[in-house]
Amino acid sequence: MVGSSPIGAAEEVILRPGQPGSLGVAIQKAVRDGVRRVRLVPGQYGPLTLQGVRGLPTEIVGEPGAVVDATSIRGCESLKFQQLTFRGVRASPTIPGLVIVDPSSRGLSFDRCSFSTEESSAGWSPQDWIDRPYGVGLFTRGQNISVSDSRFFNLRNCLYLGGDGSVVKGCSFEAFGNDAIEFCANDLRILSNRIRGGHHTPAEQLHADGIQGFPAPNGGLFSDILIDGNTIEFDGPGDYMQGIVVFDGRWRGIRVTNNSLRLNHWHAITIYGVDDILVAGNTVSTIDPTRRIWIEVRASKEGRPSSGVVVRDNVAPMFRTAGDATTARNKIQLR
Repeated sequence: MVGSSPIGAAEEVILRPGQPGSLGVAIQKAVRDGVRRVRLVPGQYGPLTLQGVRGLPTEIVGEPGAVVDATSIRGCESLKFQQLTFRGVRASPTIPGLVIVDPSSRGLSFDRCSFSTEESSAGWSPQDWIDRPYGVGLFTRGQNISVSDSRFFNLRNCLYLGGDGSVVKGCSFEAFGNDAIEFCANDLRILSNRIRGGHHTPAEQLHADGIQGFPAPNGGLFSDILIDGNTIEFDGPGDYMQGIVVFDGRWRGIRVTNNSLRLNHWHAITIYGVDDILVAGNTVSTIDPTRRIWIEVRASKEGRPSSGVVVRDNVAPMFRTAGDATTARNKIQLR
């Protein structure tokens, strides 16, 4: 029968640290044999490399205490990582992420996983927030990647979504030095996440953001982005954090709706150079009464006007929108 396991294939394979062969080889064999679930018992498994692993949807499930180090996934499909702890201090400045998913991978999911440099950041200096973590906790350029109900913490940047059709939903981002979510693709969904940052200091030369969009290469256009229902809070002890920002590139079809932001910097929701944008139902407040923060939609840095701008039903201390914007029923909240 199409889609069924080979006759005699086990439903589940249990792996333990220190078994002969690498973890990646064991997982690849299980998928090739038609096993539906690979279970990792507690322990330290070291680095993981998966290449060309395709077949039936396969679950890779970690029991509490199953820890995997730096992970590279290339040319893989239909793998479901569940309840795994990915943890590792940066081994090389040339490796962009603790977990890397390359562009030839697709249809992967990370559910109830954990991504961190170390379990505790007590005693980290400002420079440690730059030097100790990999550049990103989960760096994915694969298509149709799902990240759900996972925890990101003690990282410099948490998540990079660089593949079309991806979604991040219900995740927790906390204790990071720079950005929580970075996106650079089409057809993305960023939904119902909780972001609590605040470890940025002047030692970090990049600006700290809850959610930031990066431009398409070669002057290209990104479209169809939904950012809905997220909570973004600055809680220190660093200097500041911005909210939902897109400063560069060409964009079309962005929806920023029903988000709650409590910050201490100007840019709560700021989008430059976009056609067809809806900003609605968001609530913005400041924790620093001496600094006004705003919702802003304006022309690109090159002077290209934004168009099709609708900003309505928001609450914020200030609105700065394009001249042709529809700005009905917004409310000014001074504090």
